[in-house]
Amino acid sequence: MTRRPLLVLSFVAALAGLLVAIALALAIPSTRDAAAVAAGQGDPLAPIPPRSVAAADPADPVVAPALREPPELDLVVLRPVAPPRVEATAADPLGGPRWAVRTFTADRFSRRPNGRGLYRIGKPTLCAQLGRVLGGRFGWVDAANRWRPVAFSFIAAPIACMRRGQDPRVELTTRISDPAAGSARPLNTVVWGMAGEPARAVATIGGRRLQAAETAHGVVLAVSPASERHPEGEIELRYRDGRRKLVGVSPFAEAVRHYRRSTGRDDGGARLLADPSDPFAVDYRMPDPDGGLPWGIAVARRRDGGWCRVGMGRIVGGRVGVVDLRLGTFGDTWPEADCIRYPHPLPVPTERRPLRVMYGAGWGGGPAEPVEERMSASEDPARVARRTLEGRTVVSGVAHPDVVSVTIATPRDVRTITPSRRARLFAVIYDGDFPTGEIAVSARMRDGSVHREPPLRSWF
Repeated sequence: MTRRPLLVLSFVAALAGLLVAIALALAIPSTRDAAAVAAGQGDPLAPIPPRSVAAADPADPVVAPALREPPELDLVVLRPVAPPRVEATAADPLGGPRWAVRTFTADRFSRRPNGRGLYRIGKPTLCAQLGRVLGGRFGWVDAANRWRPVAFSFIAAPIACMRRGQDPRVELTTRISDPAAGSARPLNTVVWGMAGEPARAVATIGGRRLQAAETAHGVVLAVSPASERHPEGEIELRYRDGRRKLVGVSPFAEAVRHYRRSTGRDDGGARLLADPSDPFAVDYRMPDPDGGLPWGIAVARRRDGGWCRVGMGRIVGGRVGVVDLRLGTFGDTWPEADCIRYPHPLPVPTERRPLRVMYGAGWGGGPAEPVEERMSASEDPARVARRTLEGRTVVSGVAHPDVVSVTIATPRDVRTITPSRRARLFAVIYDGDFPTGEIAVSARMRDGSVHREPPLRSWF
């Protein structure tokens, strides 16, 4: 064969390959665009949101194997020194397995730095663990309606431990629907815990009074349907010697206890600035970079006319808080310092300084808490699908009423947002961080002038 036929064949093959490439280039984007448009998305390369998940039957959970503790977490290991005892049970309002609280005394161990063996931490501790009883076995039902047997650990089910002489440990846990549906709603509100010694507990949740029986360790267990608003709860513990103790169960109660511990003052209850008659409402919403539950900030009216804020968190129903994806539980975030009359109040925006800007970074799970996701970022399917970076960078703040818009310029992009209607809040969440460059925040005022904040050039 001569050289000319070889050249002709090579040219024909190259031309055929080029035609195939052009055909693929024309076909693939048009198909992806059609799917994106059908899903209501502006970005044709954005992944299609998950389909709506049908509500599972709470009375018939799927039995699944026990959860394994993530090896990357340095967890405290519990070793019971006596058999556990279920001290209280309650029916599930949704018809699922009975709720239960078991108590046990355990030694605590921590892994040695070299990874060889464990060493004991202090004296034995008394623990109470919340769970669901199915077929006589103690376990937990997650957001996907899967029942799993529960071992003695800090991540398999909600748990609270205390030492002798400590204040009663009472928790408020909200179970939520499956976030894989694109949104979540609260299902159950459970007030549970223990006094540490024989006592009778009387629980009040949202104005509903529930009487609990006396148990050996003063176990508290009250279950009610969840509310779209953050619940207010109170526990009255009645001891055998006639003593009575009130324990508040709400974000405000936690904030008051923190106030007392940090200041040594016992007037926290009278120093609340929020108006109890005005419930918290979500005032600012932000999409999640990974396409998960949206983020938000909730506010409530203060007695002096200002606004009380809670910390940033995931939106579930009309509430803002921290989500545990492994357990399918939700906890309301605490009120900020401007909800309580602290000795040193936070500065407020003025005409001369119309912005109060805050920066935050979460290299683990998110801006709320590093353990919020309970999942390695590299294993998060949403993050992998969207090719987003691990961690979060948050720019948030409060604007003066004369501020029309806020512009945030980073090495990645420039975003202009409008402060919220009530408390004049603004916030932006980025995936990953900015190792180089600077973050500049500016405000456009009502008179057309521009105020510029000093740029943030480094986290360190």
